[in-house]
Amino acid sequence: MSVISQEDTDEHRSSSVGVPELVYFNLFDDCNVRCNMCECWKRPRSAKSAEDFVEVLDQVLARRPRAIRFTGGEPLLLRGLPDLVRRGAESGARVSVITNGRLLTSKARRLADAGCTEIVISLDGVGTTHDRIRRNRGLFDKCLAGIDAATTAGMSYGVNTVVQRMGVEDLQTLADLLLSRALPPRWWHLIPVRDHDDLVPTAEQRSHLRRLIPALIDRAAEHGVDVIAEPDMFGEQRPAPCTVPAFTAYVRADSGEVYGCNMLAYADGVIADVREGSASGHWGGSRAEDLRARCAEGTNTACSRCDPASRTMNHFLRHLAADHALEGASR
Repeated sequence: MSVISQEDTDEHRSSSVGVPELVYFNLFDDCNVRCNMCECWKRPRSAKSAEDFVEVLDQVLARRPRAIRFTGGEPLLLRGLPDLVRRGAESGARVSVITNGRLLTSKARRLADAGCTEIVISLDGVGTTHDRIRRNRGLFDKCLAGIDAATTAGMSYGVNTVVQRMGVEDLQTLADLLLSRALPPRWWHLIPVRDHDDLVPTAEQRSHLRRLIPALIDRAAEHGVDVIAEPDMFGEQRPAPCTVPAFTAYVRADSGEVYGCNMLAYADGVIADVREGSASGHWGGSRAEDLRARCAEGTNTACSRCDPASRTMNHFLRHLAADHALEGASR
């Protein structure tokens, strides 16, 4: 699946209750594309500004997470995003931003100057296939231009690909394109489409994926690229023992609500509120502890929507954050 095991063996720092190492910071659901697998674009636009999120962000950063990932919606729609990135970077955290790439070319330099380490860009197919999936003409070319702008500004990048029926046949070509670049991605995460039965690959396509993905993993490794993917990603998924909520949190910027991880956001209940309780209590209350225990035992039913590669991805990001912390300590 990848070079990082799902069971994390990170010796840099063991998780302790109250100290999430990796935080997904959800700004809003605002988006400027109409992806076929997502409903964000149907929701009303937020009237919030970056200033409205500072209080919650500062509460998060007070816990000294090693990594913070700004997500949405489309984070680049927030005019003051570089200011939030700067706050995260100045705390010592490894900062990354997830984007659909539409606005990246014009905003990459400011993000890099603010201290963003990594851009996470979505590429679900090649050329017009990607444009049809994301329902935005010319988006694929804008993504490639945005990657160029990001790397020129000094940021690394990773690629998220939502694997679905329309894009399966493009995976090999997309791999060729990514691996032939002068600066290939640091990693490539293949994510099975969820909650849309009409988009799930056909039986023939799923058989093709089971053969293709191991070959992609091996080939990408020759280029120094980690592919995080499960060959049988559309097989039946059941809750499995998982330690991700022990070191991860998903926080809503508008409310301060905390969920166990990015895969449990909205699928499971709120486990904490960063604006309530003592300094050590935001992440260590009974709801959080109960969730972590159920996940560790593999009995949390909401985890059935997750897949092995998504669990592995969080362990992989934990390692990147630990490496970033070591680099910072050595400077």
